[in-house]
Amino acid sequence: MNQFKQIFTVAGFTFRDAVRKKSFMITNIIYIVVILGACILLPRLGGGGTGMEITGMSEGVSVTEGAGFSTAVCLIINESEELAGDAGLTAVFPYTSQSYDPAQREECLKLVKSDGSYGLVEISADDPPQVTVTTKDMMSSFPVSLVWETLNTTYRAYQFGQLGYDHAQAAEVLQSALPLVTEMADPQGMSNYIAGMALMLLMFMTIYVYGYGVAMSVATEKSTRVMETLIVSAKPPRILLGKCIGMGLVGLLQLMGVLALSALGAKVFIPGGTFAGGISLPGLTVGKAVLLVAYFLMGYALFSMINSMCGAMVSKMEDLQSAMMPAALISVFSFYGGFYVTMGATMMGGNGAGAGRVIMLIPFTAPFAAPNVLLSDSVSPRTLTASIAILLVTIVLVSFISGRVYSASVLHYGSRLRFADVKRMVRGK
Repeated sequence: MNQFKQIFTVAGFTFRDAVRKKSFMITNIIYIVVILGACILLPRLGGGGTGMEITGMSEGVSVTEGAGFSTAVCLIINESEELAGDAGLTAVFPYTSQSYDPAQREECLKLVKSDGSYGLVEISADDPPQVTVTTKDMMSSFPVSLVWETLNTTYRAYQFGQLGYDHAQAAEVLQSALPLVTEMADPQGMSNYIAGMALMLLMFMTIYVYGYGVAMSVATEKSTRVMETLIVSAKPPRILLGKCIGMGLVGLLQLMGVLALSALGAKVFIPGGTFAGGISLPGLTVGKAVLLVAYFLMGYALFSMINSMCGAMVSKMEDLQSAMMPAALISVFSFYGGFYVTMGATMMGGNGAGAGRVIMLIPFTAPFAAPNVLLSDSVSPRTLTASIAILLVTIVLVSFISGRVYSASVLHYGSRLRFADVKRMVRGK
């Protein structure tokens, strides 16, 4: 029972010391300003809406297959008699094209939601016919403008074929353009992507800053000889655990505050739940929020233990930066690995399931990739379970090694220890 009292005493002291610092106050003020500013300004940019309508004059733009669009698939629902029949339209587009009946619209939308390279092209029976193109989201790779120009060319060819226009009339027809409306089958996809990236950055900053705080706390107590007093009243592993818990509670408090303020700001300033361009609020459910908090705690536990080893290896604060270099490189490369993989998967128009599965099974990248992966639902519950299990096992192993290193080097004074020196000291104990 006494050991828990020692741990909680150190944790309480560490927590109180951290929340009193100016850096904690300043970062909270920055978060408040950024969150409230986003909630107030974003709904007013562009006036909101559920789609984008494009009308105007076409200047005879030639239609060619763009690089990177060869994988596009047009799902066509044509109700116009003035354009070519279904068979004709599927031959017109420089992409894979398939014709569907109006009754099959829901089936087409399912395909569009599943892959950003698909696009549903609906042509109305109006005169002139209206073209409605539905893509997965704003990051979709489907070439809307090229499809629209292709239909314009087809429409003009029909007009010339049906009417004996003179030169002036032909010039007037060439200036005409079909009304175009673009919609998103999954408008929440873009908001989930943006929110996922923002949360990924927030988790990285919090884990990095408070993990670094553990190392700085250890190094400070060694350089001021306070550690000699602490060792008398508590064993080194308990001191280390108390420090990690105290700093972790500060980081968790800040993360929960950001999530709560974001939810409150969205409810007050965005009652309709829609931003400019039809982008809706992210689909962050209670279950996903719990998982995000869990991944934050596990990520912090992993990196704080690594950082604590670095802090125990120095006796002077001047040596801390160089000692922290390995831990900093691991955390930065892990963050950018998760960031670029999830961003690349989204930009390519796919659901990113394969990439998400890989980075979630790597314990160092999983905490940073979790926000984007969870919001996009790109991995299965089985993968999440395996990810958590691997992360917990890694934390136990790193914690065991950190405890041994901390105990062996916490009272070392003099030049900065090398990993080889620490290895010999651990074996000696």
